[in-house]
Amino acid sequence: MGTEELATIIKEGLTQKVKLVNSNHSVEAQTVFDPLSHRYSLFHIGWINEHRVFGCVLHIEIKQDKVWIHWDGTEDGFITYLEEHNVPPSQIVQGWLPPEMRQHTPYAMN
Repeated sequence: MGTEELATIIKEGLTQKVKLVNSNHSVEAQTVFDPLSHRYSLFHIGWINEHRVFGCVLHIEIKQDKVWIHWDGTEDGFITYLEEHNVPPSQIVQGWLPPEMRQHTPYAMN
């Protein structure tokens, strides 16, 4: 699967997550897409009572036709979405794991 096809899958998945969050919460979900460097993020922004909410929920990068998930704070895990859309494990890197731990997963090392 090439970079453009991966980018389309990622953008569609993040857009779905935004719609789900924004329909059910007072905190807004926002996406940031950088098509030049192939980086994609999902943020939560807003207030809960007097407490400010701001944070990166999901950060993904496409490098050498592989999906690097640098951070995934979603409830169900974005890997599940990728697999449901036929992205093979050999093209998914769990970037939040140390390299020595990645070798013990079914996903790509780097």
